[in-house]
Amino acid sequence: MPSAKSVDPAVRKAVEGISAAYAAHFNKQDAVALAGLFTKDGVLIAQSPEGLVNSGTSAIGQRYKSLFKSGFTKASTKVDQVAQLGDDAAIAWGQYEFIGPTRIAGIWSGTYVRDAGTWKCRILNGIPRSEAPAKK
Repeated sequence: MPSAKSVDPAVRKAVEGISAAYAAHFNKQDAVALAGLFTKDGVLIAQSPEGLVNSGTSAIGQRYKSLFKSGFTKASTKVDQVAQLGDDAAIAWGQYEFIGPTRIAGIWSGTYVRDAGTWKCRILNGIPRSEAPAKK
């Protein structure tokens, strides 16, 4: 098994590709394509006031449709690190930003698996950064 320092460049490229596709599909407001980036039993953990955990591509797609209806129109992502867990599994983390009625920025972590020969997200967790308190 490769160590975290010796990630197969093809694995890193696959994770970066999923991250780029995520932002592109979000910016097109394509909830079905976003859900398609996940395995059928994928999990999206949205650490929001609703505290939502969505399991399965149908629930994940509905979560994104809800975000779009609430006015979020733009997302950007950045992959900071990728660690390979074996030939068919990896974890990664980075930064994200959503723009809509408010700006939400934070960090994300994801678990990726090879699913029928294609890399997909198995678990995605987004953690918003707390805003610094206003100075008095």
